[in-house]
Amino acid sequence: MKKTESFIRKASEIFNLIAGGFIVIAMVLVVGNVILRRVFGNPILGVYEFTGFLSVLIISFGLAYVLLVNAHIAVDFIIEKLKPRSMGIVDTATGLVATGFLSVFTWNVFKYALKAMENNQLSPTTQVPYYIFIFVMAVCFSLLCLVYLIKIKESIGKVSQNES
Repeated sequence: MKKTESFIRKASEIFNLIAGGFIVIAMVLVVGNVILRRVFGNPILGVYEFTGFLSVLIISFGLAYVLLVNAHIAVDFIIEKLKPRSMGIVDTATGLVATGFLSVFTWNVFKYALKAMENNQLSPTTQVPYYIFIFVMAVCFSLLCLVYLIKIKESIGKVSQNES
């Protein structure tokens, strides 16, 4: 179990680094487009599409790590007033609900990617296949589900630790 958890944590860190790389690429693309448009009067073809694709990749690759290190926004002003055991129960319950929802969502994203691939859906300007980005997003959400399982395990640990 420790090896699996370690693998998920490492994969989340790697995915986060990839998200950072995509941020740099998006920055270079946008700045390059502005310079080419202003100086040479010739913008990069499809920059809006590529920026959209990169935004999907940035968010998808960063999600699991954000959850892993608890960097997400949480409204817990009520829950923080609970006892540690009760907090663990609430965290476990919300983790289970979130994992269930994300599992169904991820499965449907995979199905949608297959449908987009079968229909050969392409972006209008650059003719890039959409399904590639949809599949990548589904893989990233799969990792997010695994991170939620780690969080559930930690929450259950809080509950059982505070039973005595």
